[in-house]
Amino acid sequence: DVDTDNDGTPDCTDGCPNDPNKVEPGVCGCDVSDADLDLDGVIDCNDNCPTVANTNQSDCNQDGVGDACDIATGAPDCNRNGVPDACDIADGFSADINLDGIPDECSADCNANGIPDAYEIEQGLAPDCNGNNIIDACDVATGRADTNANGIPDACELARGDFDLSGVVDGADLTIFLNDWGVTGDLPTDLNKDGIVGPEDLTELLNNWGSTAEGGAP
Repeated sequence: DVDTDNDGTPDCTDGCPNDPNKVEPGVCGCDVSDADLDLDGVIDCNDNCPTVANTNQSDCNQDGVGDACDIATGAPDCNRNGVPDACDIADGFSADINLDGIPDECSADCNANGIPDAYEIEQGLAPDCNGNNIIDACDVATGRADTNANGIPDACELARGDFDLSGVVDGADLTIFLNDWGVTGDLPTDLNKDGIVGPEDLTELLNNWGSTAEGGAP
């Protein structure tokens, strides 16, 4: 009896006479292994991600490659839910208010209001007086001085001439300023930080005259 594939089973009774590893086609057919390398219960020939276990065979973008393999080869999944971020956003599972391709829940949100801090600052929804990309209220909450408890870091108020931290630049601040006139050193009244309190600082103080802690008119 002829045994073409030399597997010990004669061709006449071998369901796969040219495949030494099979005597029956099995799930995948002759010449294709019925192995399940990732042990997820799905035979490799039917597995859209044969190298990473994915029993549910999810393929959110319908590209023929399972989500597990998309993520394993670089697709972002910032919330680690096993679904690429792009699909989370496209399917409405995650919001992306600033359209940066990153689910909002993965962006910095120091005040826990569900809106990324960067978006709040960019849109003027929350102040960032010192331009450090941290909402002022969060700066204060994490330790920046706010003597008058108005939610704005003292450094920002001092920098515009509110030396008594009253919330408005006025005559009291001018008095403090004039008392330092001509003094050198690192002083809050040296608004332009050139090392001496002088005319340029006065001009800056007067330009901010009457402004409130929020930067507007009183």
